[in-house]
Amino acid sequence: MSNDDILTRIFGVTRHFMHPAERPDQAARGRGWVDAWGRPTEDGRDLIDAMQDQESTRGVYRLLG
Repeated sequence: MSNDDILTRIFGVTRHFMHPAERPDQAARGRGWVDAWGRPTEDGRDLIDAMQDQESTRGVYRLLG
């Protein structure tokens, strides 16, 4: 999966956790999922891998919330 694909998914997940006044890239950076240059971190990649491994993304949302 490309970095762009991973970032799209990270930002999609981030929208569930962010404050409405935040931008998705800022919120993802604050959670350590994206680095200062806008690239997915290892934690960000692990997040997406965990979501792909889940039969239901609902379990991941409960885990991270």
